This record gives sequence, C-alpha cells and structure tokens, in this order.
Amino acid sequence: MTDAAQTPGTERPDPSPLSPRDESRLRYSGRCLRLIDTLLQQVPIDPDAEPGSLLAAALRAEEDVAWLVKYAVVAERERDTPYPVLGRVAGISKQSAHRRWADDVAAWAHNGRTCMTSDSFDTPLQRAHLYDELYARLRPDAPAEAVSSGLDAVRIPGSENLDRARRERADAVHQRRDALARRSRELGAEAKQLGEEEGDSAERVAALRAAAAADEELAELYEQLIPLEPELAEEHRAYAAKYRGFAQAERDHADLVAERTAAAEWVKAKEAPAVTNSEEAGR
Repeated sequence: MTDAAQTPGTERPDPSPLSPRDESRLRYSGRCLRLIDTLLQQVPIDPDAEPGSLLAAALRAEEDVAWLVKYAVVAERERDTPYPVLGRVAGISKQSAHRRWADDVAAWAHNGRTCMTSDSFDTPLQRAHLYDELYARLRPDAPAEAVSSGLDAVRIPGSENLDRARRERADAVHQRRDALARRSRELGAEAKQLGEEEGDSAERVAALRAAAAADEELAELYEQLIPLEPELAEEHRAYAAKYRGFAQAERDHADLVAERTAAAEWVKAKEAPAVTNSEEAGR
C-alpha cells in the first residue's frame, strides 16, 4: 500500500492543506487501508512457513493497530469528541484517557496538524482520491469516492479556507514553541551538569532561572494556541499548566541552591581564623 508517487521531472505541488479535521480523518483512513493490506499479506497460505512466523505476523498487525488507535483518537479530538467520551469508549476514566493519549494529540499539533510530510508529492485531496480507488477495490459495492466524499472540503466546498489564516498563525506559534522548547532542554541539561560536577553555583542558579523563564514563556505560548486551535484547547491548557509547574520547580531549585551557597559561605567565613592586630601589623 503506497502513496501516490512523484512523476519524474515534476515539481512538488502546493500542499493545499485541508482543515485539520479533514487531514486527521485522511490520516486515519490511510492507516486503516494499510492495516488491511498488512493483514491480507499475513493470511497463512504456506503450510511450510517457518515456525513462529504466524505469531510474528500477528505482532506486526498488533503494532499497526496500536498506531490506528492513536490516529483514531486524534481524529476524534479534531471533531471535538471530549475525553470523557473517549474514556467511556475505551473503558477507562477521563483522566486515564488524557494521560494515555494527550501526548499523541500534542505531537499531531506540533507537526502542523497535517497528514502530509515535507517530502510529499501529492496534495491531501489527491491522496483522498487514491484512498477512494483503494477502498473501491476492497468494496466494489461501496459508493463512488467513499473516502473523499466524507471530507468537509468535498461536502462544503471552500470550507478548507476558513481555518487557513488561523492555521498559519498557529504554525507561527508552534515554530516559536519548538525553538523555545529546545532552549529549555539545553538550559535544563546545563543546570543538571553543573550540579553533577559541583560547578560554579552562580552559573547553576543562572541556568535554573533562565530555564524557568523559558518554561514560563512556553506556558504562555500554549495559552496563545487555545483560541487558534480550540479543538485541542484541553491539551494546550494541560501543557500550559505543566510548564508553569516546571518553571516554579526551577525557581524553587534556584532559590535553594542560592540559599545553600550563601549558608556555606557564611559558615566558611565564621570558621576562618581571625587575623590578630599583631599579625596584621607584621604584614
């Protein structure tokens, strides 16, 4: 099961993104078709197959199903399905559902909420029509263009333009978030290394305070994403709270290091031998 290939000598077309709702639906559809293809290839037709090959095939399918579940959750979140509903369907609590899948939804958002990659040589709609063809081979009795006909862009022409400006603003915030997250990790690693090496306390305090400032700004960026990506507002609020917690912990740690350093210097000064007048005069 392959994506549409590039024709030699052609340039990559304009991706023409659809709405995140449509693209998440397409991504899920593609994974479904891939799983079907995988399962068909694994039907045991060779009576002399190597021992263990059936289990190996089933385990590969299980891995594909795990990805299918993640893609389904993302598609559900893009159509405003709340976590209590996801939890009820999965037989777990809302909190457990959020813990299990929030990072997958966040990763989707960080990657631009698109089913395409930077090296794709087709557009989302072209891919949808490819899936139409693949689905029609499996289900000849299905309506024509069964996959693409369910997309908002097909049902409501022009709807893909409504979110485009909001998507562009969100992309700009995500780019800032990515750069700041890298800086936060670098500062955190620097502070950790200084602590392990018992390096300069002032440098460690400075690194911790800088990391706290970066994490505080990250929290603010997640809050900026809430109105830009309202379907994922719950995830963005959770990450904003998470980074505010990181920032507070780093500030507290910096204060503790500074206090311990000051106390150690005070003790050192108290324990230093006093210089007598005669010693001072002899210098």
